[in-house]
Amino acid sequence: MRGNMHREIVRAAVGMLPDKLQEFLNSPVESPTAWHPNKLLLEYVLEGAVSEDSETSAGPLPDPDPQNVPTWFFEGDHWPHLEHFWNTDLDEHSGLDFQVAGVTLGSFRSLLDRACDYWGMHVLDNYQNGRFEQAMDSLGRVLHLLVDAGTPAHVHGDPHVGLLKDTFVGGYDDDDYETYTFDRVPEVGDPLPYEWACHDTAVVYNPVWDFKTFFYELAEISRLYDSDDCDGLGEGQPYHWDHCWESLEGLLSITRDITGDLTDSACEAIARDLVPTTVRFVAGMLIYFFKTIEQYLHFEVQLYGLEVSVLGFHVYDDTDPMGSGEIFLTVQLPPLQAVQVGGEWDLASGGSTGISGVNFSRSVASLDEPVAFVAHAYDDDSNWFSDSSESLGDIVYQIDLRSLGADPVVIRVDSGGGSGRFGLDLQIKLWPSSVPSFSSIMSYFRANLLTDTVVLKKTRYSMADFPPLLVNIDTLALHGLAEGGRRHCRKWENLAAEKKLEIHMFESELFKLRAGRTQLEEIVEKLRGVGSKQARSVADERAFKGHCSCLRVGWATDIDGR
Repeated sequence: MRGNMHREIVRAAVGMLPDKLQEFLNSPVESPTAWHPNKLLLEYVLEGAVSEDSETSAGPLPDPDPQNVPTWFFEGDHWPHLEHFWNTDLDEHSGLDFQVAGVTLGSFRSLLDRACDYWGMHVLDNYQNGRFEQAMDSLGRVLHLLVDAGTPAHVHGDPHVGLLKDTFVGGYDDDDYETYTFDRVPEVGDPLPYEWACHDTAVVYNPVWDFKTFFYELAEISRLYDSDDCDGLGEGQPYHWDHCWESLEGLLSITRDITGDLTDSACEAIARDLVPTTVRFVAGMLIYFFKTIEQYLHFEVQLYGLEVSVLGFHVYDDTDPMGSGEIFLTVQLPPLQAVQVGGEWDLASGGSTGISGVNFSRSVASLDEPVAFVAHAYDDDSNWFSDSSESLGDIVYQIDLRSLGADPVVIRVDSGGGSGRFGLDLQIKLWPSSVPSFSSIMSYFRANLLTDTVVLKKTRYSMADFPPLLVNIDTLALHGLAEGGRRHCRKWENLAAEKKLEIHMFESELFKLRAGRTQLEEIVEKLRGVGSKQARSVADERAFKGHCSCLRVGWATDIDGR
């Protein structure tokens, strides 16, 4: 990813954290030696996430030795991005092999190796010693490297340094996915597009993971997808995209341009999967950071302790034809684990029994938080009848937190929905807790954690969202220069030199005659009909050059939009 994308992915990840952790990051630095006393901790994180790519300013870690890679490839005197690659098939220390024409010019350490140095020597050491600005800047750099692990080119070892950027070719070896995502979020404060956002609060965090596992798990997902010059491990779109020479047969839709790079349509489809996945991982890494420094945290937050005890069980109506038997009861206070009670109660209609030792305790963040106690009971005294026929119903009791206090309240709650009915006696109390640990904060947030990444390997891609693009307007649209000083399409002015070269190369293919007509003419006739104005306008190269014929999503238009 480039520039502002790193910033906005981190910002989106922060927005998924528990409120108290967000408040902590949005607080000013509390240190007598603070560089900027009114500057927020989050600002340092965001700056570090962007400056890790800087070629003009040095970071905390030494620059990698460029070896035989010509440094004139780069805009400045620093090249940290040479250590921003890692293929998980390699060991954790091995990163990019920089090759040109099959010759290795340099071998560099992995982004994981670099991230580990930041984590141990600069994030944790600085934070533990009160150098909070340096710690948060380095944390931002760690998050930058994690975002790179969610970028296909960085896990395929596909370098994109922008060779020959001062020539007509432009940034010929750039990465189209990074360029596309940056172009959609170009300015500071621009939010991620709605299609790339996380529309729930599920954060990737597994308490048993170590630091390195976050990088490995995300890299394993992004490896499924193509980069410009490397095929991903997944099958079908949006993982793999046909090359143009495959797509042109039979006028199929184009998913790669003439140089073999990804089109904007392919980049958009990949971003809809990988950007929200990366946001979830970055949020998880932030939680891991807070867990690691828990002993140094001194913030306060108003939480509440909730305790629910089950005191008694009452059978109102046991409709089981076999009469009394073994009553089973399951109770739960989500997200805590359910508890099975009973199995030896010989009760019939009107029977009751006391219960002891069934207690639930959990933290609650707000008195307005919805909390439900749930229970299910059935009479399982015979193998002749299924559980559903012997059900005594279910209890889903919404607890009114605002009506509670430290003094215990005993209530009776009744079931519904079964063949029979039962009731439970519950004792409930609530008390404030003003200085919770980080673990207490996470106890109520646990329901929003994704501990298994398998679900993230399933694409959100729908072909219905991506109608076939015969010519992509930003990379392959035929924005021909007007002749003789006539107006030309403003899109052409905004295209990088690399894209203009691709278009010229593609034009040479489209204007080849086949059965007396050009391929372009066949495409437009297929879209707009034989003899249409648009088909006549592109009948030969001379006519085409007089205006701009942008072809996309099944329509063609000239420069004036007609």
